[in-house]
Amino acid sequence: MTLPIMFSTSAFILILAICFGLRRDQTKVSLWHEYGAGKTNKIYHALTTKLNEVFRHIPYISSITGNNSGQLTNWEYNMSIKKIALASGVAVSLMASTAYASVIDRPFFQVLGVVVVWGGTDFDENSGTAPVVSDFVLLTPATGTAGADLITGDVYSVVTGSLDPISDSGTAVDGTATFDPVTGETSGGTFTDNGTAGVLDAADTLTAFGLDATTDVSGGLVGSHNSSFYVASNAAFDIFAQSSNVVATGDFLTDGLDDENISFAMSIETSGTDGGLAFGGATAQDPSTGGTGVVATIDSLDDMSTQTKVFDGGQRTAAAPGSLTEQSVRFDSVYTLDSDTGTAGVQGYDLSMGVGTLQADVTYTIFVP
Repeated sequence: MTLPIMFSTSAFILILAICFGLRRDQTKVSLWHEYGAGKTNKIYHALTTKLNEVFRHIPYISSITGNNSGQLTNWEYNMSIKKIALASGVAVSLMASTAYASVIDRPFFQVLGVVVVWGGTDFDENSGTAPVVSDFVLLTPATGTAGADLITGDVYSVVTGSLDPISDSGTAVDGTATFDPVTGETSGGTFTDNGTAGVLDAADTLTAFGLDATTDVSGGLVGSHNSSFYVASNAAFDIFAQSSNVVATGDFLTDGLDDENISFAMSIETSGTDGGLAFGGATAQDPSTGGTGVVATIDSLDDMSTQTKVFDGGQRTAAAPGSLTEQSVRFDSVYTLDSDTGTAGVQGYDLSMGVGTLQADVTYTIFVP
């Protein structure tokens, strides 16, 4: 908002006053007729402050020549030109010093890249609950570095297809949808998982089964570990993973099984209902688009013994306005026990591996792409 002080008419009158030898009181009379008594004094004094000294030293035409005939001599003509130039200069200086009353405003908005991760609060044995947001990550650090998490603590994965926190010991549910210790039977072999879901235990039942050269029970003696976490974001992001704390017991320890014997596969679901809570749908999108998505070369925990990229994102998960769950996608991880991951065609558990346990921790971290 700009409020200029108007003076052009008054300045013009003052120029005429100097050029034609009008007295100051005559100039004031001219202003009086133009503005009236109220404004005249204010305008006159404001505009003539700088001219007071000029008027004192500029002689009037009549006082210099004593000639009232209206005829200008050369000297008078030259002096008139000088007065005009001087008056113009004063007017320009008045214009240059014009004051303005201003109000400056500048609206500004900033939205940072945010990745919200949710799942469980702890292991099932530690009374973990879900769903809870425990990672609120800003994508403000440099590219290729971990995001800045505003929440102290970590998200714990839940059993895929549910909102049940994963187990600390591995004996609780692992999310395996179907579990059957027998494969290739020719008849019978009906298995009922009565005990802990996904785990072969004494509460389960099995009927007699026929066999041939292809029948096997090796792969079915241990289920896969299926776990998930959920992500909502307003920007593209990457995920890095690292395995640690590998612990083997029994024959597995004796035979030197390690993180190479735990296979890994990741996938993304953009919609579903887990534990009665719907996620994704029309307001969510696959964050892989624009990036390479899940890194296919990572197929065992040995490949992530150091912090390694497992997901390369290309866009945000939020596709349209919605709630946090509606804009979330689910990252699924499937781990299986492998007898020899380095040999083609040999996967899963085999009776020759004996008995024992094999366990590892996997830590996922949101990175700035």
